[in-house]
Amino acid sequence: MIDRFIALADTADGQVNMDDVARQLGVSSRCLRQNVRRHCGTSAGALWRHRRFVRVRHALAAANGATVTEIAVAHGFYQLGRFAGQYRDLFGELPSETQRRRRHHVHRE
Repeated sequence: MIDRFIALADTADGQVNMDDVARQLGVSSRCLRQNVRRHCGTSAGALWRHRRFVRVRHALAAANGATVTEIAVAHGFYQLGRFAGQYRDLFGELPSETQRRRRHHVHRE
């Protein structure tokens, strides 16, 4: 079930209701929460959010011409100031720094 949960998290855009995710997986919300906590050491919501941030980081590093705002919104982050702060807390740099570092690296190659 954890593998299926992570697969859903890695392909879904935006925020979701964990009750809906549990239904998709064919388990109760309580079962989902308990299994994610037991196997991953965090809440289902926190793991889902973390996977979204990782996808945003990959999109920023891809240097595909999209702005930070466009990438954040495409992944369901609409409060951009909060997004930037949480991103910095997680990765140690602002989203714009991730994107700028990748652009600089590509330009030098």
